[in-house]
Amino acid sequence: MASLVLTDISQLTSDSLNLEATLDDWPESPIIEEPPRFPFRTRSNSASFQPVESSRRSRRGIVDECCAKSCTLEVIQSYCGAR
Repeated sequence: MASLVLTDISQLTSDSLNLEATLDDWPESPIIEEPPRFPFRTRSNSASFQPVESSRRSRRGIVDECCAKSCTLEVIQSYCGAR
């Protein structure tokens, strides 16, 4: 009985085992209509990465800039209108 098994195995070929895969054997992948734009994102999508606090614009006036900390005369003059 053991010789029967060996004889059967020796007669097998790669065609009978069908070990070679073809492109038809793989499932179809979805078609990508538009390539990814990594690292760029749309404006609406990029806003999701920013915290809410950073989206608010802080208005810094002369009081915030020169009273809370010292500033130069040039900075103070930049708040004055042109003559």
